[in-house]
Amino acid sequence: MYSELFGKFEKLLKVDILGMKIEVPENNTLLRGFQFAAPSTISYGRFCWNGSCNNCTVTVREGSCEQKKQACRVDACDGMTVVAVSSEIKRSLQPVITAA
Repeated sequence: MYSELFGKFEKLLKVDILGMKIEVPENNTLLRGFQFAAPSTISYGRFCWNGSCNNCTVTVREGSCEQKKQACRVDACDGMTVVAVSSEIKRSLQPVITAA
């Protein structure tokens, strides 16, 4: 599958965001994956897409460790668990988070 915005991808990865499972295209950053899941809200969020604004800060749990990262600079991984998100991300993902 190919999309100009998401590049070439063959499968969707499962990512846990605040307890909600979403699917994002492989070979993309986490922020781009958020945009795939919520195109009408992430596209118009206040994101710089290059790591200088900090509006896309997330906390990712890997095993027993948690690290703050910028969603625009970290690649989405299958099984990734995001336990905290910035208020801008939370607001932008609201349609996806409340859909279940």
